[in-house]
Amino acid sequence: MAADALTFYFDFTCPYSYIAWELLQRKRRQQPFQMKLIGIGPNPPGNPGLLGRELWCDARWAALHAIAEKLDFVINRPSVQASSQVALRGLDMYEGFGLTDYVSGVFKVLFRDNADISTSSELVEHLQANGIDTVPLLSALKEPETLKKVEDDALLWGHARIRTIPTLEFGNERLAGLFDQRAIENFLVTLDI
Repeated sequence: MAADALTFYFDFTCPYSYIAWELLQRKRRQQPFQMKLIGIGPNPPGNPGLLGRELWCDARWAALHAIAEKLDFVINRPSVQASSQVALRGLDMYEGFGLTDYVSGVFKVLFRDNADISTSSELVEHLQANGIDTVPLLSALKEPETLKKVEDDALLWGHARIRTIPTLEFGNERLAGLFDQRAIENFLVTLDI
């Protein structure tokens, strides 16, 4: 990964991260650029209930659904409060298009298929049903180091000055929170990417 790559901090259980991911993929199809992915979990480890999705009202989920629908994808309210830990363990095992397909696939499994990504068997089953290669994920789940990395990445909430997800970072510049295509384009232009 190039040292000047854009860094995308996100979590699979965050619908705002999913919106950002879809917008970033559209921009990357128009104008390819390097992007490093760091899944840091949905909340700071010291305050795990901070952004509890089960507390979100129906109006918020309806608004998220409407945003996604305008962008031609689906966000539905998950029926379970899922953990992203299993899915995050697979991130470093995928490369190139495989990584892009994997990340898109995990988001779809949770927000479109309404499957529990907390369990490896359900995640693998749904990814395979969507044509996603699961060999790298299964390999990652056998490696204890991948769990340690996910736990270490969650600490970036405090150490990397992450205050909200999604966050795009390039050097000292950041774009954070719910952003649209124009915000991404302006951010990239400002950075001359």
